[in-house]
Amino acid sequence: MFSNIIIARYKAHKKHGDKSLEHGNRLFMSSHDTNGIYGPFVPDWDNKQNRILVEEIGEISKAMNEYALGNINYKEYNDNLANEIIDSMAVLSAWLDKINNITLKMRVEEVEIEFSENIEDMI
Repeated sequence: MFSNIIIARYKAHKKHGDKSLEHGNRLFMSSHDTNGIYGPFVPDWDNKQNRILVEEIGEISKAMNEYALGNINYKEYNDNLANEIIDSMAVLSAWLDKINNITLKMRVEEVEIEFSENIEDMI
């Protein structure tokens, strides 16, 4: 299952290029951010990933509706549903990776600040 998620993330990146969730490891800040990189705001990439996730959830609902309306058979339903769930999981895992990368970066910066303060005290 996890290999399917990685493949879905790769396909999405190939399809969307520099607009994909995988593109770069940058933070795109909202224009209202005045508190620095880790201030109390919702980064634009959170908004973007939420919108993409909601779209994927809509695709799950669409597959369910198509089956309920008799427009697709049970095999098509299962295939569509499984693919859309995997796509949703791909979005969620990309989002979580971005959060984890930022958390790691924040921790490294905290250690660097603490280290530099300790060095200053020793000088």
